[in-house]
Amino acid sequence: MLDDAETGLLFQSYKMHLLRMDKNAIAADGRELSLMTVISQTLKYIADKALAKLTEQIGKVVPTKIRWLLTVPALWNEEHKQFMRKAALEAGIIDDVNSPQLILCLEPEGASIQCREDSEESLKKELVRPKVVMVLDCGGGTVDITVHRLLCQEGERFLCEELLPSSGGCEWGAKFVDQYFEKFLEEFFGPELYGIYTSEASVRLEILKHFEMMKRKFCPTVEERTRLQLSYLGEELTLQKLSSLIAAFNEKHP
Repeated sequence: MLDDAETGLLFQSYKMHLLRMDKNAIAADGRELSLMTVISQTLKYIADKALAKLTEQIGKVVPTKIRWLLTVPALWNEEHKQFMRKAALEAGIIDDVNSPQLILCLEPEGASIQCREDSEESLKKELVRPKVVMVLDCGGGTVDITVHRLLCQEGERFLCEELLPSSGGCEWGAKFVDQYFEKFLEEFFGPELYGIYTSEASVRLEILKHFEMMKRKFCPTVEERTRLQLSYLGEELTLQKLSSLIAAFNEKHP
C-alpha cells in the first residue's frame, strides 16, 4: 500500500496478525488498515503479476482455467485457512470461497516437494519410500518443524505421511532479525533521525530491502566487511552527520 512517502502505508510481517486473527494490520508508522484488505490486495498484486508474466510467455490466458496453489503455515487452523480463501475471493482470484481453482498447501509439505524436485540426482535416489525426513521450514514469520515418511519411489508423484504433527514457533522467523536491526538503528540514529526514518515509508522500505540483501549474503564462517546503504535518507543524513553518529556509537560501545 505504497503510493508515496507521505500517504503510503508500509506493512511488515502482517501474516502474524492473521495468526492472532486481528481485525486490522498495523503499518510501520502505527496507522491501521483492515487485515482482509491488506492480504487480499497482496494476493491480487501477486496474481496480476503472475498473469502478466504468463501472458508475456504464452499469449492469451484464461483466468478461469488456472488452478492457484497457496501455501499456508502448518500451525494455522481451519479458521485461518478459511480467511485466506475469503481473501482470494475478495482479490478476484476465485469466484467462490470453496472454488476448486484454489488449493491450500501446508508449507512443510510444499517444502518437502520442492527439496525433492530441486535436489541432485544422487539425493533424489535417497528420497524414496520408506525414508523418514525432518522438514524445517524457516520462513519470515514462522518456523514449522515436522517429520514425514516418504510413500513414493523415484519418478513417482510425491506422497508422504506426517509422522509427527507440525510444531515450531511463531516468533522465530527472519523478520525478527529485522526487528533487532531496527532497534540498532533507533539507538544509532537517535530520536530525531529515527523519527524521520520511521515516518518516511519509502525510505524505510529501501533500507530494509538493502538489509534483506545483506542477510541473504551473510556467512558466519567468512570474515567479510559489508556496507549498509543509508543514502536513502538524503539530506537528512550528510557525510558529516554520519561520521558523528559512528563516532558517538563507537564511543558508547567500545
